[in-house]
Amino acid sequence: MKNYIKCLLLFTLLIPGISYAQDVNIKIGHRDSIQSKILNETRNLVISLPKGYETTDQNYPVLYLLDGNNAALMEAHVVTYKLSVDMIIVAIPNTDRDRDMMP
Repeated sequence: MKNYIKCLLLFTLLIPGISYAQDVNIKIGHRDSIQSKILNETRNLVISLPKGYETTDQNYPVLYLLDGNNAALMEAHVVTYKLSVDMIIVAIPNTDRDRDMMP
């Protein structure tokens, strides 16, 4: 009974935080698309440029995320931050995961 009360209390404390966290909107790149003649479809892209990209002539490495959903893009940002590497990140979400990821 004691554990039940603790779980209930914890659950009621977390509910406001969960509902508030869903309202957060973070922009980590801009959306674009390209037309694939081979796949005969439009492929969406999310492109994230490093800070200061527009004002420098520096060359940057490019990281392509082939299963590029929003979570993968956030993980890539964390990795590049931890490695202290500025790079261009291009996330390409799947339209048909079995076709895109399997040989």
